[in-house]
Amino acid sequence: MALVLGCEQPCVGVGCEEDFGAARLNIITGSTLPDNGIVGPSEFSMSLQGSEVEGPDWDVAFARGRIIVGSPADRSVRTYGMEPGQEATSSDADGLIVGAHEGDAFGTRVIPIRDEDGAVDLLVSAPLHSVSAGSRHDGAVYRFSGMGQGFTGAFNTLDAALRVTGEDSGGRFGASVAVCPDLDGDGAEEWLSAATRANTGAEMAGAVTLFRSQDLADAAPQIGRGAVSTTWTGSDTGGLAGHGLSCRDDIDGDGVPDLLISAPYGDSSVPEDAVGAVYMLSGAELPDPGPLAEQADLVLTGSTDNAWLGFSLATGDLNGDGMADVAIGAPGFGEAAGVVRVWMGTQLRGGGVVSASIQIEGTSPGDGFGRSIAIADTNGDGLDDLIAGAPFVNPTETQDSFDAGYVRLFFGDETFGDEAATLSSEEADVHFDDPKQYLRTGRRLFVGDFDGDESADVALLQRTAED
Repeated sequence: MALVLGCEQPCVGVGCEEDFGAARLNIITGSTLPDNGIVGPSEFSMSLQGSEVEGPDWDVAFARGRIIVGSPADRSVRTYGMEPGQEATSSDADGLIVGAHEGDAFGTRVIPIRDEDGAVDLLVSAPLHSVSAGSRHDGAVYRFSGMGQGFTGAFNTLDAALRVTGEDSGGRFGASVAVCPDLDGDGAEEWLSAATRANTGAEMAGAVTLFRSQDLADAAPQIGRGAVSTTWTGSDTGGLAGHGLSCRDDIDGDGVPDLLISAPYGDSSVPEDAVGAVYMLSGAELPDPGPLAEQADLVLTGSTDNAWLGFSLATGDLNGDGMADVAIGAPGFGEAAGVVRVWMGTQLRGGGVVSASIQIEGTSPGDGFGRSIAIADTNGDGLDDLIAGAPFVNPTETQDSFDAGYVRLFFGDETFGDEAATLSSEEADVHFDDPKQYLRTGRRLFVGDFDGDESADVALLQRTAED
């Protein structure tokens, strides 16, 4: 008697994560965004499908007509020339940089940075890089000259003009990186990098270093992080200071961009765990190196256990008053329903900040709203817009849409923040929805002007099964 085997069925629901080991990047141009309503898969302007080799966790940077993608799973950075309507795959890359060592997570962060002559370089981090056999996961950040607007051809880390390595075994220098406008007056942009698990202030409290262009003017091609002295440290065990970094906007009104550094797992002064905190340091009068809690000009803190305030953060002008507003995600708030809190510029410059003006809450426990945030002008009206993701939403409450996630967009408005308010994420103007399992839409999102029309375009990273 013959043994008949049944057909293998696709895995559905809880426990199927390993079947969704590839990434898909969906991009919608700002000019095609609707004024309101739902944006589904058919409305995206272009897409890029990866394979399981590149893994599900990418970092993305926009250049004019090009996309730069870091994929730490295979320690690589790829670049693509794309056009609206195109459905590309990872094999369409026309430029490639390969990391130094297997498992170093090269490509965890990819960020363009401008030098004093206006040329655009590329920063690439590898937080799991090990400096020697006696250390592990010290981390590294590489700078590649002239590659920040895309590149063609094959390269490796030996082509980098600069390599900065971490000096804390297990510290993971390069886990977070941010580029700042010129702070020292030479016309070149500066950059921040965090070793989020550094033990300098306390175990895994984290440390953040500011690299000013003048500090690096005479640097050797390979240096350690300690060659630059402007480092600030976390104080709470496991706080992960530097998990969130931002330095593009002037927060305090003195005309110079300021530094925002988050420690989402930091504790409060009372016995509350992982409430989170965001520290503001003046860019005009940089404080001495030392503990962030002591050196910060302003501290925004959470008030709820395990809220993780500062897991994400972004700045921009949401109401057009010329002052930078600050949005901070706390995805653990409310049994992990999540929340995004917005402090308006008038609050931040007035002193005595107590609580955020606007609170936007996720709808259900476990959604993780606020895990990702971006602020940019997507519709070209001169007002920045707020975008936030909730990657663990199950919109249909069935196995078929487990961890589907979503992204919500709130358009800027001149009345935004005039009165304190608590909103639901469902009150957003535009909803990005795709109710398929394990997409985790909203886990990472990216903004930038891909098509050069001065309206920000939006890219959503999704976790998918390889085609």
